[in-house]
Amino acid sequence: MADNQYLDYSAARRMKRFVLCSLLAYSAPVAAWYRVPSRRWAACWAWVGLLAIGTSVPAQAQSPYTATLQRALRQAPADTSRVLLLADISTTFRYSLPDSALWYAQRGLRLARRIKYPKGQGRCLARIGYVLAEKGNLPLGLRTELRALQLNQNSHDRLGEARTLLLIGLSYSNSTDYMQALRYFHRAKKLYDAQVSVNEQDTQLLIAEKGVLLHNIGASYTMRNQLDSARYFEQKALQLIRGHAGLAQTSSGNPLPLVLRGLGLIYARANRDDLALRYYRRSVAAALPDNNLRATCRTYNALAELFWKRHQLDSCRYYAHQTLAIGRAKSWMVEVLGASTLLAQVFEASGKADSTLAYVQLMQTAKDSLYSPRRMRELTAVSIAEQQQRLKVEAEGERFRRRVRLYALLSGLGVLLLLALGLWLTVRRKQRTNRHLQTLNRRVNQQKKTLTKQRDDLSKALAEVTTMQTQLIQSAKMASLGELAAGIAHEIQNPLNFVTNFAEVSREMLDDLKADVVADRKEEALSAADDLSQTLQKIKHHGHRAASIVKGMLGHSRASSGVREPTDLNTLAEECLRLAYEGRRAKDKGFHAACVPDLDPALGLVTVVPQDLGRVLLNLLTNAFYAVSEKSRRHPQGYQPEVKICTRRQSKQVEIVVRDNGLGIPEAVRAKIFQPFFTTKPTGEGTGLGLSLSYDIITKGHGGTITVESREGEYTEFAILLPNEPESHSATPLVDKVYD
Repeated sequence: MADNQYLDYSAARRMKRFVLCSLLAYSAPVAAWYRVPSRRWAACWAWVGLLAIGTSVPAQAQSPYTATLQRALRQAPADTSRVLLLADISTTFRYSLPDSALWYAQRGLRLARRIKYPKGQGRCLARIGYVLAEKGNLPLGLRTELRALQLNQNSHDRLGEARTLLLIGLSYSNSTDYMQALRYFHRAKKLYDAQVSVNEQDTQLLIAEKGVLLHNIGASYTMRNQLDSARYFEQKALQLIRGHAGLAQTSSGNPLPLVLRGLGLIYARANRDDLALRYYRRSVAAALPDNNLRATCRTYNALAELFWKRHQLDSCRYYAHQTLAIGRAKSWMVEVLGASTLLAQVFEASGKADSTLAYVQLMQTAKDSLYSPRRMRELTAVSIAEQQQRLKVEAEGERFRRRVRLYALLSGLGVLLLLALGLWLTVRRKQRTNRHLQTLNRRVNQQKKTLTKQRDDLSKALAEVTTMQTQLIQSAKMASLGELAAGIAHEIQNPLNFVTNFAEVSREMLDDLKADVVADRKEEALSAADDLSQTLQKIKHHGHRAASIVKGMLGHSRASSGVREPTDLNTLAEECLRLAYEGRRAKDKGFHAACVPDLDPALGLVTVVPQDLGRVLLNLLTNAFYAVSEKSRRHPQGYQPEVKICTRRQSKQVEIVVRDNGLGIPEAVRAKIFQPFFTTKPTGEGTGLGLSLSYDIITKGHGGTITVESREGEYTEFAILLPNEPESHSATPLVDKVYD
């Protein structure tokens, strides 16, 4: 739209037009009244009062925030900032000086076009369209606002779009199309609700604009006589702006006068005139600080309508004159139409034909300006064009959605093809895996047969060793065998424990292997097969060891030689802890305990006889697990079994500590625990040779010490101290060693 379609007004021309409009507004009624001679002096004073009222209107007719924006305009560093400030200054004048609002908006539009700033063009065009619509040119104003809306959308100015939708709704409201107005108001509400303020000033402005929007939604419902909905939105607006004293310092101004007038209209329609009058007076008082002449003018018109309904003609005439004076000065044709209609009715009721005729003519002029056939045709054309544009946009949106659905369908087909290809590749991999697993299964079955045979052999050997052990124990007790014979009898049990534990572990590993094969876990199956093979090797080794011990026992007791070698005690301790725990669990499937290895990483290699020291540790740990198991069985509530093994380097010694939180050792028997054949276990569960043999291995075989510390019912702790000096001689052999 070209710039020359909007008129610029200088300050002098605005003042001249205001005075002329004021004279025209009062000329007809005063002339009729002035014909009575006794009223001439009163007429003179009335003219003076009216002129004082009229000339006082433009003297303070601007927002308190206008001067702040004008200072910011003078200091604005960029043209884009100047455009937005000009649009905001135009907004501050819309309720007081519409000509000034138009002038600033045109100035901002020219600057925005020069710098090619579509966001600024949209905001300025929206202000221009609003002023034109308020001045009575609804078609041109609506057309301008619709173009502004398009610019807002193209520049992605969501706040500007919300403001323009609000102004378009106001234009439809002025044309009495309240249903269409509500559509635009609710579209604006969605955009306002999505806005996020970044500082306090933006927050105040957003609250003020949302307050105006909620009021206009309520006012539209009021005009449609939907008073409950109207009251809801007006009350919501009042709650939103209550407590915000800084709303007057925004370009939108304080919406409180508008909201109070809206509530007054609702109560007036509900025939609660006293409440309506109270809200109208509060609205007039609230409009004074912001110089909101528009709110004042509309509230005066509402007061005139209220007094006309109550047949208070003098008050009605007074407020209608006030409305007409402001409306004609500011070219607000909707208010001019309302006031002139009321004045014509008042003077007709008073029987003053001349004045009635004058106001009827003024009413007809205002009505022609707003709703003449030509204007209505233009307004209809604009509405039809806007609907066609909306339908076009919706059609384009539907075509876009169809394309999106088509692309989504094609993409889905592509994904399905990829899934089918992936499924085919997966099936091929599974077939290859199944063939490989069948091969592994055959190997596992073969190993199972071998394991079964070895298990039977071991069971037979175990039975033989058990018989021999029983005989040895009985012979030892009956004939008081020497220390060496007792040690040999006890040593038989250790490899058998290993055989039993490894046999049980092998069975469990075989079950895991079967599960991995069934579950198609190739890597786990291979790993389990390797572990099973290693376990079988250990069973074989310890089976040979048991056979060697049996052979040694049959050949009577004889001295054996043990060679010390550098040994990783941490590894040995962990292995013994694991074997002892698994051995206990093999006897009691429901047994669980916390195994705590506290090993010194700086311990290094220690020169010992690993087999003998392993037997000592295994014996101590087995006793520890037995103690915590018995305590857990007797006191199951709140008890957590725990067995701990520690290694520490102490200068030239190495310390190994085995500690449990089991039953403890009574003080009365603590001095006897290292004696041969002494045991506290039930008959058949212990021989009484374990601690005795362990004591000899540590003290005589390695030159160390073993001590015990215990508190009955709380804990037992065995501490072993071994020398850590290099030695070339062999340890004192206590048990015959036979190697394959």
